[in-house]
Amino acid sequence: MRAKVVATSVGVLMNIALVKKLVISLAMVPVLLNGYSAAQTPKNRPYLERTIRRVVNEALVEAPPDGYARIPVNVRLLSVQKKKGVLILNFSKELVSNSRAELEDAIHQILTRINNLESGSLKISTYRILIEGRPLEGFLRECKKEE
Repeated sequence: MRAKVVATSVGVLMNIALVKKLVISLAMVPVLLNGYSAAQTPKNRPYLERTIRRVVNEALVEAPPDGYARIPVNVRLLSVQKKKGVLILNFSKELVSNSRAELEDAIHQILTRINNLESGSLKISTYRILIEGRPLEGFLRECKKEE
């Protein structure tokens, strides 16, 4: 009798484990249908944003590759968001404190670091650069008007 109870208990535990796997699998279906990989589920989004923030901050302080201008001092990454494949990076205004060529160098260094991060698994289709919450081009136009 005892052996039968143990066997039944093991069978019930195995069935519970299968039900949990099924529930987890079904819970992932909407996530997969919306185009997120496991690393980009809403639950893991803070991890993704922290990782991107770390990589960007490394690019801000390290020496530039040969042939590139140094990223201006005191540039800060204010926020990181990812919405429907668009990575939105919001920087402080110090990013645009130098020439247009140096700005392009800085952005290229930052985006290259992000692209090298996971080589495609981030599912980033495009980037948006903001300066103090405003689109980069709009910010540059406003600065020209003020001059």
